[in-house]
Amino acid sequence: MDKSPDSSNAFEPAVIDEVVRLLETVWDPSGKIIAAVARKPNKANPYQPRSYRGYALVLCAMAAASSSEAEMMGYLRREEEEFCGAAVTTGHERGAVARGIKEALRVMREH
Repeated sequence: MDKSPDSSNAFEPAVIDEVVRLLETVWDPSGKIIAAVARKPNKANPYQPRSYRGYALVLCAMAAASSSEAEMMGYLRREEEEFCGAAVTTGHERGAVARGIKEALRVMREH
């Protein structure tokens, strides 16, 4: 049986909820990033995520498009740089989020 993640499950509520949890507890446990996003509106992109759920949906869309962990990590880093002025998490933390997304998809596939 193939154990690769099934991107067709990327928008299952349980997957989205898990990604929100990862963002809140691993990527931004202090709330610093999401607070910076709220303070600095991005007029160039009216669809800019404004919440953990919004970021979760973007990351789930990336997973559905078969983005790699490195691409997801890069997206999170660019968001930090845009809204906080510099990366505020480590590659390890961003990688844990990306790996967690892939794992959530694997778990959904097995059920």
